[in-house]
Amino acid sequence: CQKGVGPAASIRAANEILSRDNDACMFTTMFLAVFNVKTGDLVYANAGHNPPYIISRDRTIRVLPSMGDAFLGVDAEATYHEGQARLDPGDLLVLYTDGVTEAVTPDGAFFGEERFVHRVTDHRDEDLASIWGTLSAELDDFQKGNQFDDITVVFLKRSE
Repeated sequence: CQKGVGPAASIRAANEILSRDNDACMFTTMFLAVFNVKTGDLVYANAGHNPPYIISRDRTIRVLPSMGDAFLGVDAEATYHEGQARLDPGDLLVLYTDGVTEAVTPDGAFFGEERFVHRVTDHRDEDLASIWGTLSAELDDFQKGNQFDDITVVFLKRSE
């Protein structure tokens, strides 16, 4: 983001660029946020990406609304909206790609959002590297070496 330009305007600009000469109709998703480390305020825009979770210290789970905005690269005239949230001290923001929830066993069972969010919630008090290590090992075991999509998880934990 440029100074003074919010996430929605930044995503709109990126979408205009990606939509040009896109005869192959390629697209991408994006979640873009500006986080104020002093106040915990989060301003975000979501271009078709999985809605992130906020898991609080007491294990309350909140989903950030996606607002239904379009993928990037599909429609040069698309508009994007901003959402707001606050991370309290100890809150954990969890962003992830669909390769996590759509990880599949050799017999076709999906890892799923419920299993994913519960695993992260179960381990939310650990350091972030440990949470990822546990989740990554479980995903590897679940897929039995048959990973078909990217698996990306980003954690942001507000200091206590």
